[in-house]
Amino acid sequence: MFERFDLIKSYFNSSITKKRVILQKILVMNQKKIFPLYAYNMDFFFEDIKRSKETYKIKSTKSFYSTFKKLLYCMFAYLVSKKRNNFEYFLIYSVSNDIIKNRFTNIFKDVLFRKINKKKIITKYLIGEQPKKFWNFTYEHPLNFNYLYLYCKSKLRYFFLSKKYKSQKTKQLVINALYKDEQYVYWKKYFKKNRPRLIFVIDKISNFPVIKAANELKIISYEIQHGSPLTKKDTDLYKIKIAGKFCNNQSWFSSYKPDYYLCLGKFWEKNIDRNNYKRKIINIGVDIGHINKNQNIKGGILILSELVEFDQIKKLFKKFDEDKKKLLKIRFHPVIKKLPGEIELFLKKNNIEYSLGCNVNINNDLENIDKVLGINSTLLFQLFERGYRTYFFDTKFFSKKYLIKDKKFFNLSYLNKKYQKYFFYSNKNKISF
Repeated sequence: MFERFDLIKSYFNSSITKKRVILQKILVMNQKKIFPLYAYNMDFFFEDIKRSKETYKIKSTKSFYSTFKKLLYCMFAYLVSKKRNNFEYFLIYSVSNDIIKNRFTNIFKDVLFRKINKKKIITKYLIGEQPKKFWNFTYEHPLNFNYLYLYCKSKLRYFFLSKKYKSQKTKQLVINALYKDEQYVYWKKYFKKNRPRLIFVIDKISNFPVIKAANELKIISYEIQHGSPLTKKDTDLYKIKIAGKFCNNQSWFSSYKPDYYLCLGKFWEKNIDRNNYKRKIINIGVDIGHINKNQNIKGGILILSELVEFDQIKKLFKKFDEDKKKLLKIRFHPVIKKLPGEIELFLKKNNIEYSLGCNVNINNDLENIDKVLGINSTLLFQLFERGYRTYFFDTKFFSKKYLIKDKKFFNLSYLNKKYQKYFFYSNKNKISF
C-alpha cells in the first residue's frame, strides 16, 4: 500500500513549484497503477496547493460542546432512521442538507428522487454539520458511527506497521489511506451481501472506496453532480499538465471510475471531461425553485465570498461611490463559520452589511438585490437562472462567448441572458435506470 512514500516526505519539504512537479508524478503513477496512498488522498494534494497561496485561511470553530452536540444528534438520527432490507438502488452522500420548501433535504439528491421510485432506494449519508434545529432529520441512515469504527481500525493498523513516520502530516496521510482502505473493504462486503442493481454517489472523490468496490463487483455506478465542476477551474493555480492537458481537482487519474455522470443542465453535459466516466454523461436537470426570483429592484449588490478573492473585493470597494457602498452586502460561503479578524475589522470599519451562509437563508440576502458578484460559485450560476445579473471576478476559466463586459460597472463581465435555462434548470427527460 505505501509504495514510494518518500514522495510525500519530499512534497512537504518543497516549494510550491516543486510541489507541482511531485503532484504531477503522483498523478502519472495513478494512471499506470492504483496507488491507494495517493488515490485516497488526491483531494488533499490539490487543496494543499490551492490553499498555500491564500491570504485568508478558514478557521476551525470546533469545541467540546459542538462535538458533543453533533455526537448526540448523530445518535438520534441513527435511532429515527428508517431500516430497509430490500432495495434495488443505493445512494451515498455527504453534501450538507438544508431546509428547502419546508423540507430538510438537499437539491442534489432530490434530483434523483424525482426520477426513480423512492421506495426502491436505500440512502446512507455522512453528517458533516449538525443542523441549526436539532429536531431536523432526513430519516436516512447516518454513517458517522460506522465510519468512526473504521477510523479506529485504521489507527490500530497504523500502530502495527513496521514503518513509522516522524512527520505528523505524512502520518496523517498514511492513516487516511488506511481509513479509506477500511471503507473499501466495508463497502465491498456490504455490496456482496445486498447486491444493489445500481449505486449512486454524490462526489466521487470522497466516495472513491465505494466506486472501487462497485467497479470490482461489476455493479453499475452513477455520480450525481454537485457544485459547478468547470474543467478549466483553477488550472492557472495548479499549472500541471499531463498528456498535453491541464489538470485540476476535477480531473480523474484512476482506472476505477463511475460508469455514468448525471449532470444538472445542458452546459455541464457539453463541458464535463468525459474521461472521468466509463460510459456517458446524462442531463438529469434540477429544480432550484427554492431560490427567490429577481424582483427587478435595481440597485442592490450582493458579493459571494469564499475568502480567496477578498483582496479583489477590497480593491473593488475602493472604486464604489458612496451610494454604491450603501447598497453593498457580502455573503460568505457556508463552510466559513468564523471570519478572520482582519476581514471582520474591514467590514465594521466600512460599515458593510454581511452574513455567514451557514446561518442565513439565501433568500434573506437577496432582498433588494439586482447584481451578484463572485468567483467559481455554484450559487452564482443558480442566481443567474433566477434572473439576477451575475458578474465574475475571474473569467479565465470560462469561455468568453457566455459573457458580456459591463463598461458601466467597472468593466466586469456578466453572464449573457440568452444562456438562461442552460446551467441549472429542471427538465422532463425520462431516464431509464
